[in-house]
Amino acid sequence: MKKNISLAVFIVLLSNLFAQEKVVISGYVKFSKDLEAVLFADVIFPEVSRKVTTNEYGFFSIELEARQTYQVKISSVEAKTLLDTISGLQTASINFLVEELKPKEELQEVVIVAKPKSNGLDNITNTEVSLVKISISEAKMLPAIGGETDVLKVAQLMPGINRGAEGGTNFFVRGGDGDQNLIIVDEATVYNPGHLFGFFSVFNPDVIKEMSIYKGGFPANYSGRLSSITDIRVIDGDKKTFHGTGGIGMLSSRLTLEGPIIKDKMSFMISGRRSYIDQVLKLTGTNIPFYFYDLNGKVNYTLGKKDQLFLSSYYGNDILRKKDTGDSTLGGNFGFSFTLGNFTQTLRWTHVFNPKLFSYLSLIYTQFKYNIQGSFVDLQTNDYQYRGVTR
Repeated sequence: MKKNISLAVFIVLLSNLFAQEKVVISGYVKFSKDLEAVLFADVIFPEVSRKVTTNEYGFFSIELEARQTYQVKISSVEAKTLLDTISGLQTASINFLVEELKPKEELQEVVIVAKPKSNGLDNITNTEVSLVKISISEAKMLPAIGGETDVLKVAQLMPGINRGAEGGTNFFVRGGDGDQNLIIVDEATVYNPGHLFGFFSVFNPDVIKEMSIYKGGFPANYSGRLSSITDIRVIDGDKKTFHGTGGIGMLSSRLTLEGPIIKDKMSFMISGRRSYIDQVLKLTGTNIPFYFYDLNGKVNYTLGKKDQLFLSSYYGNDILRKKDTGDSTLGGNFGFSFTLGNFTQTLRWTHVFNPKLFSYLSLIYTQFKYNIQGSFVDLQTNDYQYRGVTR
């Protein structure tokens, strides 16, 4: 009996010893300048040939063998490579701060080496297929019509994607139709992605952090379309310093402001864009009162080491209004009004339950609306009539 008890105690102690040989390293990768999350960065442990990629919120988690120290390499197309040494004796949450890669710096050549496993199977670490990630810093280097980068026109240059009408933002993916593409911004669906009847996109390039296009093999958290998924993420706002950016183009101008509300803890971002097509046409003697505008806003609040809260909003409209004016050809006063726009709002809470479990909860509201009205007043009878109202 005593031998059985001793054997059981030995087995329990031995199992505890082996259980302690595993540690979980988790945390966030962020830019040191403004604490903006670095999406899809590689966290590499070269000594043991292990790698993990941060998710769309900059979070990573990996299980490793317990050892004295680990060499860590942080790699991203938007950041300088970071080399660091961490302790590998116990489970820990570690945040890595990286420096942003400036566009003027030249990237070194990339060498891809495949290391087959001993069993002959390929060492596959990522199952995402038909995925294209577009870096906004790289997209801004491309020539732009009107002095402003259009991310949807950049997407039209990617393999497997064909553009629609010349100069428009509509695109077709692998033979699919234009309305089979799901476009979301901070998880909220955008039903009308174009301004000026599709000539401009509704996305201000100054507020976009990254754009991912899935052309096939959609992840389970996306649904609603058949052809493709375009996932656009908006910047969270600088938690370190207050600053602004802007631009003046041939047909529109924009201004973006961001900064800390509570330093290192809470930040805001607000951005606006407006076209002056109506003013340009006035100079040519053509009075067509058409213009569009966009408003983006976001608040990012770090509640603690494990919780973050985001509130993201977008509001944009195309407006065409003609006041009642006398027109002899019509025999009366004729006026019309046309508005077309989107409104989205996302409230998102992220929480780290433990080093292996990351979760987020989102409340999303999205609206697409259009309003077309026309009126005609007969000068002889003074009758007021609607030519047509559509909502």
